[in-house]
Amino acid sequence: MLTFLILTSILTVSLGGASLVNQGLIMSRTQRYSTKAYFISEAGIERALFDIRKKNFVLSSCTLNYYLNFGNSPASCQLASISFSLPSDPSSEYIVKYTNITSPYKFSSKGKYQNTNRTVEIEFQD
Repeated sequence: MLTFLILTSILTVSLGGASLVNQGLIMSRTQRYSTKAYFISEAGIERALFDIRKKNFVLSSCTLNYYLNFGNSPASCQLASISFSLPSDPSSEYIVKYTNITSPYKFSSKGKYQNTNRTVEIEFQD
């Protein structure tokens, strides 16, 4: 009977420890996906700023809450959202939205990776 009680308590402690390790692994994976989604969102903002600086996109061509379409050259605006993925990771996607049409201009970029979303907003003056 004593052996049974000792083995039961060892099993209980082991299962508790395994549960803690499993929860830590899940949290680590979630943090990794969140970080990737954040950087993907930043890539969308950088793409918008790059096109503005290189004159591939004219700020006055958009209206409020339109989405940027980088598939055209020069970039254009459209009412429906369109997502773009990073060349290095096709499972990633970002959507850039023009949220303020007067100075200071504002863009919002939503990055998505493995069902995890992060949003980055930027405000700048021309």
